[in-house]
Amino acid sequence: MRRCDAMLEVARRAGDEASVARLADTAHLAARDDMFTVFAALTAEVAAATSNAQLAEWSLEQLNPLADDTVLMDFGTGVLGFAHHFAGLALTALGDCAAAKSRLERSAELAAEQGAWLWWGHSKLELARVLSHMGDPTGAQAALADVAGHPVARQSARLARRIF
Repeated sequence: MRRCDAMLEVARRAGDEASVARLADTAHLAARDDMFTVFAALTAEVAAATSNAQLAEWSLEQLNPLADDTVLMDFGTGVLGFAHHFAGLALTALGDCAAAKSRLERSAELAAEQGAWLWWGHSKLELARVLSHMGDPTGAQAALADVAGHPVARQSARLARRIF
């Protein structure tokens, strides 16, 4: 389950088809507190899951300045991954696969350098999806095989569900 699935499930249970549109219309009102970058990252996930360009543009605007930074909750009690990963998701919602590919590759590279294999795996899986959309099934399969062959695929149920 993606993190944004919980947000989407609440909307489905409420029978509210317009919730993503309302989120896109009101995202700019989010408090600029310790959770703001988390909110921006999760809106990128929602944008990618729903192909909402307005929400993707907003989240990308928030994430671009962060570049190589990690998305932190509070004062680092939780870390979601690199801003590049979430910017890549937003770019997929905008249909800019070349830019998404670049951002996801950078996220995977940073994660590998730091030994953050779970983040690496998620970025590689998103990269595989982008490569597939770009008409590169060989590259997509190679990215999937990288993750499937790594020990992290057996250590993370969430990651494994996305592979197998």
